[in-house]
Amino acid sequence: ENLQPESVESTDPAARDTQKILKDLATRNDFNPRTFSERVNDFLSENPGKESVALAAKAVVDMADNTDSLSNFELEAVYQKQNDPDLKRVTAQVLSMRGDNSLLEKQIVDAQSGLRSDNPETRQKALVELAKTRYAGAANAIAPLLQDKNTAVKL
Repeated sequence: ENLQPESVESTDPAARDTQKILKDLATRNDFNPRTFSERVNDFLSENPGKESVALAAKAVVDMADNTDSLSNFELEAVYQKQNDPDLKRVTAQVLSMRGDNSLLEKQIVDAQSGLRSDNPETRQKALVELAKTRYAGAANAIAPLLQDKNTAVKL
């Protein structure tokens, strides 16, 4: 039995649907003239949920090296128009891969209010979000919490 990649994809409806969604998000043409950020916003409005956010984030990552199809301006537009912290972080990370750390720096500044919270759980959450950025600049914001009086925060 000869199983080629096309036949495997065609027998798995979920994989086929995922590939179609990713292609639709990435493609701008006469039939779909909207910008990338408009396509992502429309997709997420029509399909709320973590799975849809994950697909949008994958589309951003897949297009990371393609500045013609996904410009830095469009990355910033996606970042500004989204509320989901994971999609914002992925967008900032892709922009950082391209040499612009401005959105990651913004995330650090935004998280610092949580680091100063009186609530240990809020501090922990802010630390987790900063750690997810995998950005060296986050270390300066995180370092003072190594002296936190709450052991759970230190851990």
